[in-house]
Amino acid sequence: MTSTRRARLAVVPVLAAAAAVVPAVVLASPKAGYYIDPQLQVYIQTSSDASVIKSFQAPCFITPQGGGEPTQQGGWILKKHLKISKKGKFSYSGKVKLQSLSTSRIKIKIAGRFKKGKAKGTITYDPASSACEKTTFSGKYYGKHPQG
Repeated sequence: MTSTRRARLAVVPVLAAAAAVVPAVVLASPKAGYYIDPQLQVYIQTSSDASVIKSFQAPCFITPQGGGEPTQQGGWILKKHLKISKKGKFSYSGKVKLQSLSTSRIKIKIAGRFKKGKAKGTITYDPASSACEKTTFSGKYYGKHPQG
C-alpha cells in the first residue's frame, strides 16, 4: 500500500510541471487573421491555419535633421511567407521594396513573436541601404476581417 502511495505522489509533480508548460504554448500560438499596431501602421496577416505570416506591412520613419518627432517616409509590404515556430517566433532577413517618392530596395531584419494575443517585435533597417529608423511594434489581434 505504501509503494502505491509513493508512486501516486511521484506522478503529481510531473503532472503539475506539464500543466504549467501547456498554457505557455497555447498563449504563444497565433490565430488566423490580422495583427495590427494602429499607431505605427504595422499590419501582419497570418495564414488560415496560422502556421505562417502571409504578409507583413510597415512604414519607414525618419527623424528630421533639426530634430522633433519621426515622420513617415513611405512604407513596404513583404509578401514572402514567414514560418511561425511552435513557440510563436518569426524572423526575416532580406530585401524589400520601399515605396516613397521613389522606389528603392532596402535591407531589413524582422524579429518577433506572438505572445498573449499580440504580435511583438522589432524591424531593423540596414543604414547603408536606407535612413529608416529601427521600429518596435506591438500589434493586437483584430480578427479575420478587420474592416467588416
